[in-house]
Amino acid sequence: MGKDVVADIVDKIIEAYNELGRQELEAARTALIDTYAVMAAAPRVYKKASLYAMRLGETGRKEGIRIPGLGHMSTPRGASAAMAFLSHSLEYDDWLAEALIHVGSVSIPIILAYGRERQMSEILKTIIASYEAALYLGSYYGRSHYTYWHSTSSTGALVAAITYILVRHGPQRKLLESTLDIASAYIGGLWTINNSQALYKPLSPTNAVLTGLLAGAAAETEPARIPGALHESCRLLRGECTMKSFEKRGIVLNGYKLYPTCRHSHTTIEAVEKILEKTQVYPDGIQEIKVRLFKEAINVAGKQDPVSVEEARFSIPHLIATMLVHRSVDFETISKSLNDPRIKSLRRKVVLVEDKDYTARYPEEQPSTVTIKIRNKEYSETVLHPKGDPRRGDNILGVLHKARSLKKYMTPIDQAVLDKLIDAEPDMILAEILE
Repeated sequence: MGKDVVADIVDKIIEAYNELGRQELEAARTALIDTYAVMAAAPRVYKKASLYAMRLGETGRKEGIRIPGLGHMSTPRGASAAMAFLSHSLEYDDWLAEALIHVGSVSIPIILAYGRERQMSEILKTIIASYEAALYLGSYYGRSHYTYWHSTSSTGALVAAITYILVRHGPQRKLLESTLDIASAYIGGLWTINNSQALYKPLSPTNAVLTGLLAGAAAETEPARIPGALHESCRLLRGECTMKSFEKRGIVLNGYKLYPTCRHSHTTIEAVEKILEKTQVYPDGIQEIKVRLFKEAINVAGKQDPVSVEEARFSIPHLIATMLVHRSVDFETISKSLNDPRIKSLRRKVVLVEDKDYTARYPEEQPSTVTIKIRNKEYSETVLHPKGDPRRGDNILGVLHKARSLKKYMTPIDQAVLDKLIDAEPDMILAEILE
């Protein structure tokens, strides 16, 4: 990599846009299907989310962009903001571990709002390039930044800005470089919002989208360079500010959530599942549940006594207890477990312990070891990669199953759109699919 980090990253973005392989195109379609399914289902799964989305989406128009799940019309900007929120409101959106970003909730809303006249082939190329931008930008800011900032809100804004330019103008180098410089001056997203009972964390991709659109519009008006802006913003936001190399495209490295919870909880949930598959566990007989984890999992998802559904999705003790009592972790069980005295009792038996080796292996691995002690016997399982992680194989079947399972929460229009997205041909115009 050269001295101009922005130019180096733009090289990667343009390369990804122009050099396409079948694997990348299929992965881009998977990301599109997954994000659309989640945003379209969100309002009916979670009523409070629809209220937020309607306000963010500046709804009330007779014409414009239809917001999935809501059915209301808005401007492209308003629709992008609402779709970004809906994509992240269930904690069920995708996760690019190497970048520490939920990319789909940031880039795909912009593509759906501003790319309606584009062919499906162009849409998939734009998705591929946006995930490449996320891979390099997210890894440039890195784990040290993520400790303090929610990367989907901060570095996600840079991805949103790049996506806006790509979908509007294609891979134009000067515009992309200018947009990255401008967006670097505006990013933000403190992690402390994650500890609130309110629906604030899902605003992270909305913040990213609105910041990215602002930066993109500024670059369109006056495409000037701001030397050193990216590096300086990274330094000020406690980033690592070091370029890394990757052998695979970001879109191929992308992972998908198969539990509607914080990604850091997934290997723990699966470890409990594995214990239940092998052992007859009666919750009342459990003496202790010890979980060895990487540091970020404890920091982000270690809430001991959640008092809302939002907090429950970020409470490994609650999710373990839910799995032990209900044998599943989904929308219904998370919600109805909140005030269950059995769940509260089990939560107090959960002990989270940082394993420094596990911390060092994150984010390439997300290890968790769960040990359940019952009548002085111990039952233990370890999971290194969560379900939906690309290291565990092709994700398309898992995502299709997830998308179809979400159809029961969708309007008939969105069910039809999802089917068309799954079967869309490269020469189809996006507007034909969405309307």
